[in-house]
Amino acid sequence: MTSAAVVEPADPDAPEGAALLREYTAEVGSRQLGRPATEAEIDEFVRTNSSAGMVPPKGAFLVARVAGRAVGCVGVRWLDEATGEVKRMYVGPAGRGLGLGRLLLSAAHDAIRASGRTRSRLDTRGELTEAIGLYRAAGYREIPRYNDNPYAQQWFEADLS
Repeated sequence: MTSAAVVEPADPDAPEGAALLREYTAEVGSRQLGRPATEAEIDEFVRTNSSAGMVPPKGAFLVARVAGRAVGCVGVRWLDEATGEVKRMYVGPAGRGLGLGRLLLSAAHDAIRASGRTRSRLDTRGELTEAIGLYRAAGYREIPRYNDNPYAQQWFEADLS
């Protein structure tokens, strides 16, 4: 991991946060569809999947920067008194290979612990094999469906206590 990487809170609706979330949506949507996602499809997902739950007091949104440039993000939201949920973790092409996925996941876990919660959950798609490998390496285990996310195919949980 590069020593120049920094993860800090950000606003998911500010220009850099919104741009990272659009990149995330374009990439995940394209992998799901097996073709490039259209601007209309990206707009629809962004419109119907608000980031409102990923800001205080309901959660947090974190951005990874390398040399001052925003290259990745992760959101967390509070599911209940014991559980935080990792959402929309993304590292753009300029940040890949630097260990930023691990850094972002660790920062998400720190935010969950700082809120007094001891468990992390997340959902993902089967084709996101790199992310699934990262989650398993971080101690996540597969669990039954815990939400109604129509895009999710797998659900995971980790004990953060």
